[in-house]
Order: sequence, then C-alpha cells, then structure tokens
Amino acid sequence: MRDAVHGSKPFAEGRNGVAAWQLVTTFLFFAIVMGCASLAPLWLAPFFAFPLGLTLIRIFIFQHDCGHRSFLGPVGSVSRARSNDRLGVLISCVTGIPYVAWRTEHNWHHAHQGKIWYRGVDKTNSPMTVEEALRDRDGAILRARTVRPFRIFVLGFVSLVVLRKRPRAYFQFQERFPDPNVHGDVMRRSCMTTGIGHVAFLAAVGAVAGWQVLLLSMLPSYFVAGGLGTWLFWIQHNFERTCQLNEVEWDHARISIEGSSYLRLGPVLQWFTGNIGLHHVHHTNPRIPNYRLEEARRALAPLACVEPLSGADLRRCFSHVFWDSKRQKMVPLGEVGIIPER
Repeated sequence: MRDAVHGSKPFAEGRNGVAAWQLVTTFLFFAIVMGCASLAPLWLAPFFAFPLGLTLIRIFIFQHDCGHRSFLGPVGSVSRARSNDRLGVLISCVTGIPYVAWRTEHNWHHAHQGKIWYRGVDKTNSPMTVEEALRDRDGAILRARTVRPFRIFVLGFVSLVVLRKRPRAYFQFQERFPDPNVHGDVMRRSCMTTGIGHVAFLAAVGAVAGWQVLLLSMLPSYFVAGGLGTWLFWIQHNFERTCQLNEVEWDHARISIEGSSYLRLGPVLQWFTGNIGLHHVHHTNPRIPNYRLEEARRALAPLACVEPLSGADLRRCFSHVFWDSKRQKMVPLGEVGIIPER
C-alpha cells in the first residue's frame, strides 16, 4: 500500500490551464442557471436551488483543493501555496465557508483520520465503539436514531453552512480539543474576512438577479449544498468495511485506502462533486487535484483494485454506526446487543 503513496507523487502537480478551464466553465454554468432563474416565472425560482446547490458543491471542491495547495501550481512569480491561498479566499466568499478556518480544521482531519485512540473532538463523525455503546446504552440509542439520512442532511447543513461562520464552531476552539490552538488568530480573521465577502457576494447576486431570486433560489441552494455535501462526507468514512486502527497499528497508506470509500458516480454527478467520491485516492495524497484523481486511480494498482460502494453499502452507512474492533467493521445497534424500547 505504501507503494501507492510513493507512486502518487507524479499526480500531485497542479495544472493551471485545467484549473482555469474548470473555474471558467463552472462559474459560467452558475451564471446561466442564475440567469434562467431570474427570467423564469417566480413560482419556478425554488426549483433552481437544486442545480445551484450542486454547482456550489463543485465550487467548494475548488476551495477544498486550494486548502491542500493542489488546485493551482505556481502562477508567475507567485508560489504554489500563495496562489492557492489567494484563490481559496476569493472562492470562500461564494461558498460562505471561511477558507483558513476550514482548511486548518480539515487538515487536522487528514492527520487524524482512523486514529481510534484520538477521538472525541468530532463526536458525530468519530465512530462509537461497541464497548462504549454497551457502557452508554442511552447514548448508543440516541446515536442510532440520529444517524439517519434526513437528520444528517439537516444537521450537516446547520454545522457546515450556519455554525461555521464563527470561530467557536471549529474543533480548535472547543474545550475538548487535545492540541494547542496555534492558529486561533488567523482562523478568527478568516471568519471575519469571509463573512464580509460573502455578504458582498449575496448583495451582488440580489442586485443583478433580483432579490426574489436571491431569497427563493440562491439562499435555498446553500441548504441543498450543505446537506448533500454532508452526505458525501459521511459516506467517505462511515461505511461498513472502513478501517480504524490503534496507536501501534496506524499507518497512513492503509488508513487512506481501507478507511476511505470509493463512491462511483455517473459522469454528471462526478462533475458536480469534483471527483471527491474517489476519496481513497484523495486521502492517499491530498496534493492530487480533483481533475487528476481518476488518472491516479487508474494508474496505481492498490487504488484501482478498491471496490466501489454498492447501493446496499450506502444504506448501511446510516445503519451500521458502531465500530466493532473484534470484527473490524461497523455494525448496527442490533448487533451490539441493544434493543431500544418502543
């Protein structure tokens, strides 16, 4: 598996021409949909929230790649890191998710994914073990009832789109965060900068497309994007045959390939989601930009042999929510031995 990490390095180079093409075509599509919404009868305006929301997911993937310094290469005399950071800040004004704050939290996620002994910060996304469930029966029942598609959709929207406008919503500012928060000041400034830029962006949309379109199409699109994006994030690591390792066993290559899912989508949804369904490839090397993930997957045998999730696998992502260390897989509440009272 470690060969995949080494072999992925040639794909971890941003191509500015491809990145520019993605930006132009995506924002052009976004503008066309917005234009159609402004010209259509008012009763149709809410229906445009869905394509706009899907487009916001794609735009957020660009921001996500910028956070890994993978979307762009050096631009003239501007370094790779700085060019990605500048673009990421601009994109965050559209998505409304603070660039530096989210990048800092997300990079922490990459460094600690699959560390079963290092849980506790993100209590929802961190799996509850069978042993913990048996000790906390009420907590286990609550978890099983909370992890349902619609509830995860709504809770994800609230967490990602609403709460993460402010610093206190990020892991680094929570009391149970185990590490020193050395990035607190820049994360606070990031929230302020994005907040101002996002308000300006929404005001511009309202001025150009009309305030009714802003209220009926644009704002609901963030609900669509936040909910669907959270589904994607949930499925990426909370699937039945995922991998959690202890302090002695933990290995980056293994946890990336076995602990991250491969969600094979059709070409349309793959375009909207920026290939993020190839999550095992992304975790193997986060420096691979979205437009080279499929290329890397096909070229590297350890990545190519990973089976995509089936429809049944997707359903079990929301029912098998307890980690069984003995069986090395996620199991449902019934297999834990807890039967909730009616």
